[in-house]
Amino acid sequence: MLYLNQMLKLYVNGLTKNVIRGEIQMKKRFSLFVLVLCFVFGINSVYAAQKLKQLGRNPFYKGSQTVAAEDVSSIIFEYAKDMKLGFSKAGAIALYSPFMEQLKPGALEEVSVQPGETLMWMIYKKGKRIKVVNDIEWAGKKPFAAFRYVVQYNDSAYEFIIPKICINVSLKSITVVPKQEAPVAVIPPPPAAKPTPAPEPVAAAPLPPKKGFFVGDVGVLRMDPPPETFHLPLRAGYLYKFDDKLAVVGLIGGAPLLSGCGDRPAILGDVILAFYPVSRFFIGGGAGFWHTSQKTRGDAVLKTGFHLTENIDAPNFVIYLEGRSAFDEFDTMSEDGRFGGGLQVHF
Repeated sequence: MLYLNQMLKLYVNGLTKNVIRGEIQMKKRFSLFVLVLCFVFGINSVYAAQKLKQLGRNPFYKGSQTVAAEDVSSIIFEYAKDMKLGFSKAGAIALYSPFMEQLKPGALEEVSVQPGETLMWMIYKKGKRIKVVNDIEWAGKKPFAAFRYVVQYNDSAYEFIIPKICINVSLKSITVVPKQEAPVAVIPPPPAAKPTPAPEPVAAAPLPPKKGFFVGDVGVLRMDPPPETFHLPLRAGYLYKFDDKLAVVGLIGGAPLLSGCGDRPAILGDVILAFYPVSRFFIGGGAGFWHTSQKTRGDAVLKTGFHLTENIDAPNFVIYLEGRSAFDEFDTMSEDGRFGGGLQVHF
């Protein structure tokens, strides 16, 4: 009898474990199904075009009334520097020169953009800042009046839409123009020799984006051990951008002692690798040295900053924060580390 009771308990325990295991597997499958649905609907929302319901809130050009065709080119040439920055931010800087060269009143065609029509990108101005928005759908209740302007460049036709109310230049479509083969014809007798005309001047290709910059900075670094010590780092160097996301900068200079006596005036140099998650903000790290009459340190350096300006043909200003500590002083970083910030200029 005792044996039968033990066998019955083992059977019930095994059955209970199987039921629990089945419930856990069902919960896992349900969770996976929910995650797949979230991923699918999330992807659809990311790639949906942005709905634009009103024009004139952030105009590239703000006038008292809509602009006539004969005035468009003069307005765009007046704000050529801002327009060039807009093409750069749209990733289409190579189109800027042919766009400006082919822009004439006779090249503009009056059109109406209907609700539901889409644009690849649009240049607009928010305050004094030039911005670009991508993947737009006109979702207004009525069509809006605009100019259609087609630019021929590198065997393609670039169709632009320029709303009359705001002159927010927008790219609507790109069409490849097939090359036409010349028909075979009977070769006539050669004509009499004529003087060779002078070759027409070839338009210069647009310059590639600038990658190298001379850099100078000034700041304040604080060192904590008593007495509290402040240095004034003054550095100069060179920054090179591999692309829009990655750059390297080398700096060398001096750091006079402002106050305190925990350290002496220093000579310092750094090499920093910087990553730009967005166009105006960077984070970086690297190595450097800090030499005084008391000690020479090999430093680990962390740095982050924000670009106050994004000028194409003028100096740009950057505010930054910096922290540095000797490799052999990480355990006393709060006392022997140097922390601060300052202003950097890119030429």
